[in-house]
Formats: sequence, C-alpha cells, structure tokens
Amino acid sequence: MKNFILLLCCLFSLQAISQLEVYVNPSSGTNGSGTLASPFNDVANAVQYVRDNFTSTSTGGSVIIIDGEYDIPGDGIIIGTSTTNSKKITIKPQTAYGVKLNFNGRWGFVFQNTAKHIVIEGLELDGETDELDFWTVVAKGFWGDNVPRNGGIAVLLNGQNITVKDNYIHDWYQKACEIRDGRYIDVEGNIIENIGHTSLSGGHGIMRQQKGQEFLDDDNNNYRWDIKENLIFNVQQRIYSWVQSKGKIDMVIDEGKSILID
Repeated sequence: MKNFILLLCCLFSLQAISQLEVYVNPSSGTNGSGTLASPFNDVANAVQYVRDNFTSTSTGGSVIIIDGEYDIPGDGIIIGTSTTNSKKITIKPQTAYGVKLNFNGRWGFVFQNTAKHIVIEGLELDGETDELDFWTVVAKGFWGDNVPRNGGIAVLLNGQNITVKDNYIHDWYQKACEIRDGRYIDVEGNIIENIGHTSLSGGHGIMRQQKGQEFLDDDNNNYRWDIKENLIFNVQQRIYSWVQSKGKIDMVIDEGKSILID
C-alpha cells in the first residue's frame, strides 16, 4: 500500500512538471525569460514560446499575466498559435480577475485562422468606451478619424477550438465576442455589459458574423459554436437612416436587453 501511494505521488508530480507555465508583464519594456522575476512582455509571443517548448510528456501550458492593469495599444493581442487538444494553452491572470487589460483600438484579442486549442480565462477586458458618449461620436462627424472611438471588438474568433471562459468584458462600441471564421468555439460563463453604447449602428454581446467562412466538411457531432451561461447586460442595437455604411434605411432598431442570460 505504501509503495502504491508513493507511485501515485510520483505520477502527480510528473503531471505537474509536464504543465509548462510562463509569466507575462505586458507593460515591461524588457523581454525576460518568462519567469515571475523576469517575465515576457508580449502575450502572443509567450503563447508561441509555450507551444515551441512542449515535450513529448507535456499536457498543456499556461501563459500567466502578472496581476495588474495594463494598456494594450494598437491592434490588440493577435494569437496565431496552433496546438492540440492534449496540449491546450490557457491565457489567464495570476489570480482570478487580477488582471485588467485596457484596449483603445479596434480589437482586443484576435484569434487568427491558424489558432487552435487556445483558452482565455478569468480576465477583465475593457474597451474604455465609458469615457465617451454616443452624442460625442455624432458631433464629431460620423466615423471620421477625429472620433475617439476606443475599443471596438473585444474578442474576434477565427481558428478552431478556442474557448473564451469566465471573463468580464465591458464597454466596447461594437461587440464582446464575434465568431467569424471560427469553428468549435466555446463562449462560456462570461459577464458582458455596456456594448454598443457609443456606436452609430449599435452592438452585439455575442454573435456569429455571417460573412465568415462556411465549412462544408463533417463536424463529427461537435458543436461549431457552444455559447452558454453568459450574463449579458445593456447591449444596444440601433440603425439610423443616415449611417453611411447602411445606405438608406428609414427605421430605428433597438434590440437592447437590460439583462440576458443565455
């Protein structure tokens, strides 16, 4: 019995060792070695590093963002890494909801078509549109470059087997999650609020964009999109006749829901 318990302990130890973990500080000016004391400074590069350093006994890995608040500039965090179901990579905070990522550009997380088996979990994604009201956008001249629009889409989902789980996503001018060319996408347990309030045409909490890729092969009884247990507050949808990209539409649409539990 004693030897059996010792064997179990050894097996659990091997399991722990086979999980590769690296740390990231997105505001660090220096790119370190991925340890807590010397973290990487780029989330996407850290994901690729984990994938490139898997061994035959690896059972997955984690990219751990050190607790704090970070401003993410430009085009957001672009993930193109492909891994496997047995070697999933999770992007998560050091402690649950200990990380707030502020985005002032069009995108938050962008999963490219090459991305596979990646999870983002337990993060706060802030599009910062609460710093701007709808009427300021109107007064500034539609979609002109002088309009301070801030964050547009929090998570753009291409690729396959991507999971967006237990995140707090708020204050984006278009969408919280947009599934475009993505397949086998799980959007689960997220809190989503204040979407579309500063958009001229409105927003969506979670949507599948119909201009995305259509898949004609067999899904082997897998759900293409599994969307469940999300709590959605204050999403506004409106289309006005003078919005340039919409042409002539003589109507107003308001699909806003005060609370939606899917």
